Amino acid sequence: MTEKYATFAPNRDALINETVTDDYIVLTKKPDYKNDPSWLDDASRPEFIKTNKLRFLRPYQVRAIESIQRAVKEGRDRFLFEMATGTCKTLVSAAIIKLFRRIGNARRILFLVDRLELERQAQTNFEDYLKGDYISTY
Repeated sequence: MTEKYATFAPNRDALINETVTDDYIVLTKKPDYKNDPSWLDDASRPEFIKTNKLRFLRPYQVRAIESIQRAVKEGRDRFLFEMATGTCKTLVSAAIIKLFRRIGNARRILFLVDRLELERQAQTNFEDYLKGDYISTY
């Protein structure tokens, strides 16, 4: 097993060039959402989003992820986000996890929290946001 990690070489170009849009998480959960008649109909779209629990990234969240891509392009490999309460840091984290896993730049992700209630919240959200792409172990 350690041999795999010794030979692991992240692909910086793939990380830099992956396009992250507001529907990055939605495409994991419901890849065909744009073809659904309820999505296509402006009147039924809000209910469709609510019923399917779709979470779109806000522009500032996309910019946060793009800042990682810029940092990698500049040669950095350590990142720190400082985001206010209520800015959906878990959603941004899920998008970053998807980004790194999708392009093969991470085999495993370690997500740390300082309280048990945050662990349960993050676990539930990751399972919802990354349905199909995500396997969790405690």
